[in-house]
Amino acid sequence: MTSPLLQTKLRRPALRPVRVERPALYAHLTTGQLQKLTLVVAPAGFGKTALVSGWLGERPAGWLALDGADNEPARFWRYLIAALQTLAAPVGVTALAMLGANPPPPPEALLTSL
Repeated sequence: MTSPLLQTKLRRPALRPVRVERPALYAHLTTGQLQKLTLVVAPAGFGKTALVSGWLGERPAGWLALDGADNEPARFWRYLIAALQTLAAPVGVTALAMLGANPPPPPEALLTSL
């Protein structure tokens, strides 16, 4: 049995009415859209969430806040699929079914099904 997903992990933080605009960093994120993966890495409290949330503005985007408990592969995949489903509900239906298999599928199979 799988535990229910915490919906708060799937909600993008609200935009603050007053925020620091970071045009140079926003430009890096915009350029990163052309890549397969863009990581925003910094210690806690350095403004990663505020940066990405500000850059996204009101654009539609899936959001997923991860913590140490999400290190278990099936749990991670369930949350990732749930984040994608906030944009397109049918996404990941096959992958979710695959997660119930024993043994679990390799990551490549899950990615292909998405």
